[in-house]
Amino acid sequence: MMINRALPVLILLFSFASAPLAALEIVAVEKAKVDAWLASDSTIPVVSIAFRIRGGAATDPSDLQGRSRLLADLLTEGAGDMKGPSLKKRLADISTSISFNASQDAISGSLYTLSKNVKEAAELLGLILTTPRLDTSDLERVRAAHLASLKTALESPSHQAYRAFLGAGFQSHPYARSARGNISTLEKITKDDLLALMKKRFGRDRLLVAAAGDISPTDLENVIDLAFGRLPLNASGSAIGPQTVIWPQTPGRLAVRMESPQSTIVFGGSGLRREDKDWRTATLLSEIMGGSFGSRLMDQVRVKRGLVYGINLSNTELESAALLLGSTSTQNSTVEETLAVIEEEWAKMSLDGPTQKELDDAKSYFIGSLPLALDSTTAIAQTLLSMRVNNLPKNYLDHRNAEIDAITLQDAKRVASKLFDPNNLTFSVAGSAEGLDQWKAISKLDD
Repeated sequence: MMINRALPVLILLFSFASAPLAALEIVAVEKAKVDAWLASDSTIPVVSIAFRIRGGAATDPSDLQGRSRLLADLLTEGAGDMKGPSLKKRLADISTSISFNASQDAISGSLYTLSKNVKEAAELLGLILTTPRLDTSDLERVRAAHLASLKTALESPSHQAYRAFLGAGFQSHPYARSARGNISTLEKITKDDLLALMKKRFGRDRLLVAAAGDISPTDLENVIDLAFGRLPLNASGSAIGPQTVIWPQTPGRLAVRMESPQSTIVFGGSGLRREDKDWRTATLLSEIMGGSFGSRLMDQVRVKRGLVYGINLSNTELESAALLLGSTSTQNSTVEETLAVIEEEWAKMSLDGPTQKELDDAKSYFIGSLPLALDSTTAIAQTLLSMRVNNLPKNYLDHRNAEIDAITLQDAKRVASKLFDPNNLTFSVAGSAEGLDQWKAISKLDD
């Protein structure tokens, strides 16, 4: 049903034209039901809109795993009277890109267009969100692509190592499942299953919106009405989101045996969530340990020993959990040595924490990288959406750098002792690694 009145909008107007990180002007326009944050800049005639519908792959029923991701890839395959080719041609004719993605916690989307075409682009987005075609031929084609991708992944040490790692930590929690789904569940998902998902989750009460670029607050009100106004006010599904899960504080050593010239190592443990007062310190520490080329793990494992090409670690956040998550790949014959170096550096960080220079370098990196993360309207829209998801205040960008700079070496050492406790370190290895006979054997997943 069309809603003719403009939807209520909360719009925050940031001008980034002359000072990318400073909120030169903030305008709030509130009209209740749908709200958006806007970073307005007329320098280039383009508009980016990022949006998020709460509830992702982790909320799919166990017998319909992969449903959210399948829907996300089908939404732009036709809407209303337009089949896929017609819809894609129309989007191309007005220089517009619309895309969707399903994570564990949400179905997210984006719109990018010329400012002169933003209203028509919004109408097309509204059509996709409310009357997708989901034609049988498109469903079977996209399903086949998903099945082929999953079958390939099942032969990948990387996929197997991650699944074993997440299964060890999350166990029966939905986060232990892959967002891809299983072969057996993907094969039976129907159009009715996809429509039921939309009915349960696609409501304005589950929606977050952010925008950036050459658009005024008044025009954004009209755009939001066109794009989201026909969604029901409330989704029909019950409260969503898996229950909070805490990674077990028991180290695990898991080995997935499969034929491969190299083995993938996934490692880590419990991380810190954003609401934790030490979250920012944890992000600095994960950068110091394994975030970039100058990190400890990169220096010790690649530069000094030549065991790997790359190695990484990050404080990874899901809606209901946080974990330190790292990975690398190495020859089967050098897995044991690689594992020993990771364990040694993990224990050192717990015992001694970072050096002052490491902390200062990490601070400089995070402070200096922010302007690069706001180098386009799309990046700005995504940043504003992330701020909204994480309940950050409107002036977050104004005080972010000061908060980073205020972290002391004492803070870092205190957090490191907990975050990198050897009891907070689980390994999973998939491949034909040597010397892991005493590890817990995990069966290779085949579905």
